[in-house]
Amino acid sequence: MIKMSMVMFMVMSFLMTLTSAFATTQFSPECPKEIIMSQHIHSTPAGWRSINSNAHYYLNYIAMYSGKPEELASLKPDFITKSKSTWNFSPHETIYIVCGYNQTAIQLTKPLPKQTRRCMVWFDQKIKSDYGFIPEKIICNK
Repeated sequence: MIKMSMVMFMVMSFLMTLTSAFATTQFSPECPKEIIMSQHIHSTPAGWRSINSNAHYYLNYIAMYSGKPEELASLKPDFITKSKSTWNFSPHETIYIVCGYNQTAIQLTKPLPKQTRRCMVWFDQKIKSDYGFIPEKIICNK
């Protein structure tokens, strides 16, 4: 009876260790759906006056980068379908998410948590932009 309990304890301990070794943490980074900005002209032509107003720009695409986006190491998804893109990463890479907006060169970026291993982006099949369908949901694992 004691031997059986000890064996069960050892098996349960092994299974818990194995489960925790393969456990992943899921998180959902969110790009702001909309940004508000104003444009300014650097040099107004003679005889003209500029009129500035705030404009709304909407999320258009999502990109993943290995390292800071300024280093231009954009990552191509490993798997692409009409409705979803999937990126797999090395846990040793620092991955940045980049959020792009319609009709502007403005992008927002931030690093994902260390040891992020995968990100999946689902697209809204009802709304299309110049870059394809609009990102709808992001789920990442580490």
